[in-house]
Amino acid sequence: MDDVEKTLSTSTNVPAEDNSPLEAAMAELARHDAAVRDAILKQLREQSEYMMASGLKTMEASRSAQAKPSVKDEKSEPMSNVKMALGLGVSLLMFSGFVALCWAIIAGVPHPVASGGQDADGWGLVWSDSHGWRVAQYAWCGFLTWLLARNLRRGLLTDAWAVVRQLTFPILFQNLLIVLVTATAALTLLHLFPALNRSWLYLIPGGHGSATNLSVLPAHIKYYGIAFLLLFAVSIPKFARSEEKSYREGTRNWKQGAWRSLRFGLGHCVVGVPLYAGLALTIGGLWFTLQYFRGGVERSTLHHAAYNWVITAAALVGVTLWSLH
Repeated sequence: MDDVEKTLSTSTNVPAEDNSPLEAAMAELARHDAAVRDAILKQLREQSEYMMASGLKTMEASRSAQAKPSVKDEKSEPMSNVKMALGLGVSLLMFSGFVALCWAIIAGVPHPVASGGQDADGWGLVWSDSHGWRVAQYAWCGFLTWLLARNLRRGLLTDAWAVVRQLTFPILFQNLLIVLVTATAALTLLHLFPALNRSWLYLIPGGHGSATNLSVLPAHIKYYGIAFLLLFAVSIPKFARSEEKSYREGTRNWKQGAWRSLRFGLGHCVVGVPLYAGLALTIGGLWFTLQYFRGGVERSTLHHAAYNWVITAAALVGVTLWSLH
């Protein structure tokens, strides 16, 4: 026991000089920790002050915006009202035009042919004895020709040639049969239901009781019609593709296809085709729908172009014989 007590007293009575380096290190570490802590606290305090200042500025800006609307908001409200009014006006105008067109198609019945025949001036366009209507007809022909000529600058020949290369004799023969079936159906409807012979072109005052497709009106001009039909033939693939995307693309079943085919046929009445012919063109729409189901828009476009080329070739022969007569 005496030895233990001596040992403990010896360990506790260490001279102060031996502990001075340890205490100095501890004091230095405490001072370093205090400096780091003060720096962190200072940084946090600065960040909190900055965030509070930014928040106050945002709240003040929000309060001022709510208390006093900006000039831009005051101007945009009447502008939005004007746009809404214009949109409503355009919608009403389009609806009124559609109703008027439907009425004109239904009300337009053929009237007796005036003296002088269908080709009184020797050049074809004789729907009206009015010089104003004649000028309008030739102006429309010039506009259509300009549209077709402009398309030639946009790679139209390349697109047309790409479609022509896919043509085969079976495709041309099939579409020739569809053209004959459609023409037969049109004549049958006209014979059985003469009341279907209606077109808004019959309403032109002083006309000669004729109706046609206004998109090929220049073909009715002697000699000039030959050049126009050749130019039109180059544009057929573009027009066919546009119609296929509008009436066939996205068709899921035959019920939808039948409705779209009817719309396709009657859509031609907008450009002056008589009602019985528009109904008969539903047959062509159903044929193109079948091709769409078999190969998509590319296949239906090919057959649609072949169909139109068959009609254009027949028209070209007729116009050439008439011009050279």
